[in-house]
Amino acid sequence: LPANYAPPENRQSWFSLRSHEKSSLFSMPSAAKMRPSHANQYTVARSRALRASGMTAEPFKRMSYETLPAEGGRAYFDANSVIYFIEANPDFYSKVSSLWYALIERNTTFVTSEICVAECFYGAFRRQSQVLENGYDRLFFEERTFDIRPVDLETLVGAARLGADLGLRLIDAVHFRTALAAQCDIFVTNDRRFRSSHGVRVVQIAEL
Repeated sequence: LPANYAPPENRQSWFSLRSHEKSSLFSMPSAAKMRPSHANQYTVARSRALRASGMTAEPFKRMSYETLPAEGGRAYFDANSVIYFIEANPDFYSKVSSLWYALIERNTTFVTSEICVAECFYGAFRRQSQVLENGYDRLFFEERTFDIRPVDLETLVGAARLGADLGLRLIDAVHFRTALAAQCDIFVTNDRRFRSSHGVRVVQIAEL
């Protein structure tokens, strides 16, 4: 992507933001690449854009240390947790954001799978939302927020075995197998089918 990449201003976003508000949401640096002070500025600017759009969210809160991995740990993000953040889900955005910035403060590596990338873009394409498409482009490819792990044959076979053992759907098992292979400490999701296992602690967004 070009260095001056930014969302086009003549498209209507999924949550009907005006052009200058869309710019506030998607033209800022990726949160996971910022120092905490810069991440706080990002949070304020994004919150103002959401308020201007008529959306509301509960206040940001600090995460308990029991929720977080150790300093310099690794956190795997399931697709729903990424979607909630980028699309500013009114029920879960503040929870995901609070966790997101707490992880930044602890120098956590953000990990996900190519499957997550596909799931996020699938939703943007179904809605025919250029703004969301550009937002995911920036998050995954320009800012390189995540360590994106490939879905190779070894992952698929391992996921098939893991899914059979844990009673997970195959696509969910691919996510969890990827988190295991990447040696992640926590698995961030809002899917109740996931349970802590094999040394990876599941963090349920709804419970934050």
